[in-house]
Parts: sequence; C-alpha cells; structure tokens
Amino acid sequence: MSSTFGPSGGVGGSPFSAPASTANGPWRINAVEGRSGSRIDQIELIWSNSAGATDSSSEFGGTGGSPFNFSIVTGDYLTAIQGTIGTYNDSVRLFSLQFFTKNNTKSPVYGKATSYNFSYVCPTGYQITGIFGRSGSAVDALGVYVDPIP
Repeated sequence: MSSTFGPSGGVGGSPFSAPASTANGPWRINAVEGRSGSRIDQIELIWSNSAGATDSSSEFGGTGGSPFNFSIVTGDYLTAIQGTIGTYNDSVRLFSLQFFTKNNTKSPVYGKATSYNFSYVCPTGYQITGIFGRSGSAVDALGVYVDPIP
C-alpha cells in the first residue's frame, strides 16, 4: 500500500490520480513529461518494469507552455520533488517543479519559481511511484505516492 505526501496547491480544476500499476510490477518512474511556461501547465508520468514494458499516465492539465522531459536512467529512481505555488486569475496553482533522483541527478526548474515553496522527500529506502492532485487548464495541485524500493 502506497503512502502519500500532499497535495500542495489550490482547489481549482478536477481531481486526478496516477499511482503505479499493481500488475506486472514492480514499476518505477523512468520519465516525467509535461508543459511549462510561467506555471506548470501539464504533467504526465512514464513508468517501466524489469521486463522492459512501459506504461504512461494521462496528461493532466492544459496545452500551454513549452514541452519538457526529465528522463531517469535505469537503476536510478525518483526520490524528491520540490516546487512552488502561486496565484493566477484568483486561483492557487503550481508555478514550478524540480525533480531529484537517488543518484543525485536533478532536473532543471520547470516553470517560474515563486516564494511559496513545498518539498516532498522520500525516506531512505523509498521512491516516488505516482502522483495525484488537481488540474484543469493547468496543474492546480500536486501530491505524490511513495513506496518501498523493491
């Protein structure tokens, strides 16, 4: 059973949830894709399993901004997400995200950082395996699922 951290952000949009599949696992996140500009417009996860199969979540959010992709090499895994939130059109939304792996790889900062920070850091022996939150025309809120490393 996964544990959760979050979500951080606002209450706009509709709820979404993208946990890792329980079939044919274990699964690990091998890429985070999305769109960003001055905010986080969209987010999507790509998973892989030890047999080489891949799976992906839906695209949560809208079509604004420019595409981004943070790939995680085989043998590494996602251990932390940092970000910021802010207000846009009277609604609290995600403004920036940055991803970190066990092997100290970090993504660029996607979006535009504000002074309202949040951070999800896995305990030792755990990895981020999925996301949940709220989205509409952008990503309004984000939380994470964490599981023990198999």
